[in-house]
Amino acid sequence: ELGIDSDKRKNAALAGDYKPLFDEYSNDVSNNKMEYIVNILNLVTEYKRVALVCFEYDPSDCHRSRIARIASDLSRNKLNVADL
Repeated sequence: ELGIDSDKRKNAALAGDYKPLFDEYSNDVSNNKMEYIVNILNLVTEYKRVALVCFEYDPSDCHRSRIARIASDLSRNKLNVADL
């Protein structure tokens, strides 16, 4: 539900610029998919730790970093996000 269409990701990779893709993605999640972010925050409340796993070398190249940022903003920055 929170993934990025693979064709859009491929086009961004070919262009060598993910910023427009991730900006569009963040806007879409913030406006249309907040129930999923709330579910993540509920899991954090219940389990204290939740991992959003990604295999990108640079976290800024992963949409999960945008999910984490939106969740952190929604929690009023009470959510501690760490890139490992």
